Amino acid sequence: MIDQQEKSRAGGKFETEILHIDNLLDKEKLDFPPTEFMRETISSNAKLLKAIQIGDDKNLVAVILDKTPFYIESGGQISDIGRLKTDSVVFNVRNLHAYKEMIVHECIVEKGNISQLQSNSEITAEIDVDRRMAIQRNHTVTHLTQAALRKVLGPHIKQSGSYVGPDRMRFDFSHHKPMTDAEIQEVEEIVNEEILKSNSVETVTMNLEQAKASGAMALFGEKYDSDVRVVSIGEFSKELCGGTHVENSSQIGPFFITLETGIASGVRRIEAITGKEALNYMLEAKSFRKQVASIVNRPEADSLGGVEHLKEQNSLLQKELKKVKAEMFSGGGNSVGNDKVINDITFSTHYFDETDRDIMTAWIDSKKEMASPVFAVALGLVGGKMTYIAAASSQAVDKNIHIGKITKELLPQFGGRGGGKPNFAQGSVANDTEPSKLFDTAQSLMTEG
Repeated sequence: MIDQQEKSRAGGKFETEILHIDNLLDKEKLDFPPTEFMRETISSNAKLLKAIQIGDDKNLVAVILDKTPFYIESGGQISDIGRLKTDSVVFNVRNLHAYKEMIVHECIVEKGNISQLQSNSEITAEIDVDRRMAIQRNHTVTHLTQAALRKVLGPHIKQSGSYVGPDRMRFDFSHHKPMTDAEIQEVEEIVNEEILKSNSVETVTMNLEQAKASGAMALFGEKYDSDVRVVSIGEFSKELCGGTHVENSSQIGPFFITLETGIASGVRRIEAITGKEALNYMLEAKSFRKQVASIVNRPEADSLGGVEHLKEQNSLLQKELKKVKAEMFSGGGNSVGNDKVINDITFSTHYFDETDRDIMTAWIDSKKEMASPVFAVALGLVGGKMTYIAAASSQAVDKNIHIGKITKELLPQFGGRGGGKPNFAQGSVANDTEPSKLFDTAQSLMTEG
């Protein structure tokens, strides 16, 4: 939720800034042709059409070029970042947005200033190559993932949204139930097999109707131009797509699904990693496996068996410890708890801290069965909840002690509630209750009764 709120605030900030830039550009009454996207290059020499300062900060500028290698966010793929530079000026491109049919490069000044630029002068535009390559890996693997999902889950799978960045890819799709672990693994296996086939990623521009007739997948409800780009990965995937991709599937590297979850009724979400992110994931997993094997003193291949054995041993020891504690607390009880004799009635109390109900009950039962007047109160954290159990021996009941009534009056004073019979009661109180205060109040109610 916090992550979503931060993204929402960031999105609002960028939208406000874009609106401000566009208002400044409106005042310039620009009449430039559409910016040409240089799809096949990572660096190009372009003509500077316009550069303006954004607001009062001289280090923030908006730049329009006649052509650019920078991809502007579309179809889920995020915008490129990089640099614009001349001999005297260097701008870091941090974001892009569309203004009419022009691409606006939102920049931070690294060197020089805007006054050193002249209209129509030459400027070099360079994208962040490593980042673009990571994005392309994740974009191409998104196509493979959709094809694999249709193969594993069925042809009803349709894309409902996507994010393609350098860190991961996110793919939302129509499906009526969560994927099983086996289905997720099968999708991973299929995609990685297609990656290892080293298929060429081919892009062909054709008429929209021809593209659909060729079997290329299109997004439902999406508006397309009359001519579209069809991206094919071997015989496995064919989709309409305007984004950028790797040249060969082998460039994607390893692929791992890191998340599968529901985001709306009938819509599931997958997140996955490739390339360097996936390599780091593998190395961390390898290191973790090695550490686990060392801890359980087993070969790596048998480390899971070692963990399962430790789990079984722990369960048995916990049962044995519970049994020993119960026997200890039920064995007469004089060594555990605090006792006071008030009006010939022994008032016994004990705070168990973190414990389980059976241990508390064993202690209470030992007090209740004593052959003398006893009023016992126990508090303990059971499953993270402050639990109250109280009892009175038959001789205490004969002296008009009614545990149920005392409990009903006692617990609300400590943010809880409970009740019971004359010789037994139970309930719960607020977790920040101070045991000593509750015991003192219980004693007062006992003596008043």
